[in-house]
Amino acid sequence: MRAVLVTLMMFSLALAGCGDDKEDQPGGESFQTPETDDTHYVITVTTGGFSPRNAKVPDGSTVVWEVDMDGCHIVADDGSFDSARGGGEGGVTYHNGVIPRGGSYTWAAISPGDHTYECAGRSLDGVLRVS
Repeated sequence: MRAVLVTLMMFSLALAGCGDDKEDQPGGESFQTPETDDTHYVITVTTGGFSPRNAKVPDGSTVVWEVDMDGCHIVADDGSFDSARGGGEGGVTYHNGVIPRGGSYTWAAISPGDHTYECAGRSLDGVLRVS
């Protein structure tokens, strides 16, 4: 009996050390580096969500959200970025922050840390890790 308990405890400890802190991200997904067009990291927005949902980019890089759905107001929970404050393609400021299909929003990632964000009014969320 003692051998069984020791074996179970060792197995539990081994499992506890596995993974890459996935429980901290929405949906238990790991962080991914978005595709780049040589100057920007691109996050795509569709009715299915942000792709990648949990993105990581280097500090000082530029992130572009490209919208392929009927409108999205991108806003960070901590206020670090908000599509209502400009950042549209060519300096466009979107009415009420709603980026139309085919539009984009650009942000200079100069605030290290994890930034939880959403498409306001929709059940789409993500995390942008700047490091």
